[in-house]
Amino acid sequence: MATAEQTQRRMGCLGIWLAVMILTNLYAIFEYATGGLGIYYRVPDAPLWAYYLFLIATGVAAVGAVGVWLGQRWGLYTFVIAYVVSQLAAILQGTTIMALHLILGLFVLYALLRGRWQAFT
Repeated sequence: MATAEQTQRRMGCLGIWLAVMILTNLYAIFEYATGGLGIYYRVPDAPLWAYYLFLIATGVAAVGAVGVWLGQRWGLYTFVIAYVVSQLAAILQGTTIMALHLILGLFVLYALLRGRWQAFT
């Protein structure tokens, strides 16, 4: 577990970004599971399994973001892997804007975690 000092030090931009990521991933799960955004922006001939893959990867990314919030390395690995899988699923669905958004999210994560790897357990 992260110490109180590590948690307090992490609550700057990284804390805000992680809170936004957790909330947006939960919102995306709701939207895709209820047929909201996922149905409207999906290419008609895209494989349906890519849609479900994106839904599952979004849920895993939310869990990974919580792990990063708690200062766990597994959370970081889980978040990055889920984002890469989400990016592949977005490309298969034909939503290149979503794929670019996912790349931007990984760059922001790298910028915020640069030099803080030792704080993770």
